[in-house]
Amino acid sequence: MKVRRTKILLVAMTMSSVLMSGMPVRAYENNAKLDSGIELQYVNLEEGSAELSIAGGNANCRTYAACKKAKSISITMTLQKASGGTWTKIATWTGSKNATSYKFEKTKINISKGKYRVKAIIKCGSDSKTTYSSSKSY
Repeated sequence: MKVRRTKILLVAMTMSSVLMSGMPVRAYENNAKLDSGIELQYVNLEEGSAELSIAGGNANCRTYAACKKAKSISITMTLQKASGGTWTKIATWTGSKNATSYKFEKTKINISKGKYRVKAIIKCGSDSKTTYSSSKSY
């Protein structure tokens, strides 16, 4: 009797752990094309991009945002450097503007040798988008 209860309990625990284990899922950045060809749409954000150029040891970081309806844009822009397979923060700037478009530019002077990119979080009304520039080496 005791052995049978133990077996039933072990089977129940095994089944519950199988059922409770997570299924693999994929997360997509806003406005990313999904495998099915469906593209996520924004209500307020019309365009958002990040750019990086490096010249003379200076990193020139730019983010551009355009809104359809909202009249308030905020941008958090971060210069990141590749380090051991991850991206580390070098500098962060924030800016906001009451307008339907905003070009936000900052420069980090005297950067060291390495691989860099810009991460930008753009907020336009109720929409929020995180975007990255292409990486550049110095």
